Amino acid sequence: EKKFKISFKTNIINKNLTINSLTNLIENKNYKKLSKSDEKKLLMFVNNTIKTNFRYNSKRSDLSKVAFNRHSKWDSLAHAKLLSALEKKYKISINKKNINQFSNLKLIIKYLNKQKVQI
Repeated sequence: EKKFKISFKTNIINKNLTINSLTNLIENKNYKKLSKSDEKKLLMFVNNTIKTNFRYNSKRSDLSKVAFNRHSKWDSLAHAKLLSALEKKYKISINKKNINQFSNLKLIIKYLNKQKVQI
């Protein structure tokens, strides 16, 4: 395994990054942490739309576990219903290019942030 270092200069600071840290930086670009109330709102929207009972715990909330096929009621039919509801509520378009961004709550939040959608 070869290791590479990439250097770049920003207006603020010089950074030396490994490939892994650069990948993390790119993946997290445009991803801001939602407020706890926005996370709860989106979780309530999911619960109301597909009739699930996921609970929110602000101290140890792992939103990637709120996911398709992680609850008996979040099956393929409920997933299609959720996708349709997300499109209507947030005025977004879900297609074959971005459908993978809607398999869990963390990815949904990340996608909505990237699209600058207000929750």
